[in-house]
Amino acid sequence: MSTLTELYDQDFYAWTQRNADLLRQGQAAEIDLEHLAEEIEEMGKEQRHALRSQLRHLLVHLLKLQFSLATAPRPGWIEEVQNARAEIADRLADNPSLRPQMPSIFAEIWPRAGRQAIESLRAYGEQPAIPQTCPFTLEQALDDDFRPPHPSP
Repeated sequence: MSTLTELYDQDFYAWTQRNADLLRQGQAAEIDLEHLAEEIEEMGKEQRHALRSQLRHLLVHLLKLQFSLATAPRPGWIEEVQNARAEIADRLADNPSLRPQMPSIFAEIWPRAGRQAIESLRAYGEQPAIPQTCPFTLEQALDDDFRPPHPSP
């Protein structure tokens, strides 16, 4: 049988199962600690990444709602906003230590969200005038009752 370090590179699933078995059996001395620490750290990063992704998705659709003159796609965008808010709420419920990071995450993702919304709307012939600074607060973006105003033609 391969060492746990070799198994990590050859068959990640088998590596996870073997280390889990060793943990349950109290055989900590046999665990591949270096890789286990890396994987635990990566799991935390993935939670933050998923939160960033959902928040960016939310902002893109809020921007579409506020700056697009189109009416037909609005119900779908509203549904996307609701889904993103639910995903964010679930993620924060499972990972409350990410809540204090939300303001910095919000600031980090804003530029890309703005560009994505502009590119998306331009693909349908619109020329949205999305501002350089986010027109919503974090609290508004996460508020289930908040819906940006529909622009006038």
